[in-house]
Amino acid sequence: MDSRLEQLKATWLASGRFEDEQTYLRARVELADADHVYLDPDGSTPPWLTVVVRRGTNVVYETQCAGLACEHRMVEGYLVPVGGLKSDVASSEIKLAPLTDVFHADGGCRYGWCGGGLPAAELNRLRRLLREVTFWHSTGGANRRDELKLDETRLVQLVEAWVPVLTPYGHGVLLYKNCD
Repeated sequence: MDSRLEQLKATWLASGRFEDEQTYLRARVELADADHVYLDPDGSTPPWLTVVVRRGTNVVYETQCAGLACEHRMVEGYLVPVGGLKSDVASSEIKLAPLTDVFHADGGCRYGWCGGGLPAAELNRLRRLLREVTFWHSTGGANRRDELKLDETRLVQLVEAWVPVLTPYGHGVLLYKNCD
């Protein structure tokens, strides 16, 4: 591993800060130390909903999130398509409005509503919505349907289209098409 990467990784692991993780992942992508997949780079993909389970896979996913703030964030792991949230099976359409609405008020995007800034009522609504997202996983060869839970230890990362979650496989991030 490049010495710069080693230093960035050590900084991130010592601090535990999300910003340091993002710096480390961006450097890995820039130095071609990991494969990079940008989800919906031109915004033309129909509504989508997925979870990236955090693991050392050498695949880094990037997405735009945080509403009008247009942040670009990265997570390393493996991607699991999810559904169940107001899905229309006949049209294969996922209705993201319930998730997006958590971060919107008065007809607009409240991109400042992140982490601790999200009102308690909206945070509770998000918790309820996560229970509607279907997450399939395998246990002992049998497929099981489970629900996602908000990862309360990582609320500081929470913004529209980037929701830290707990899956049956561990920590992950629920990603979906950002409103902008």
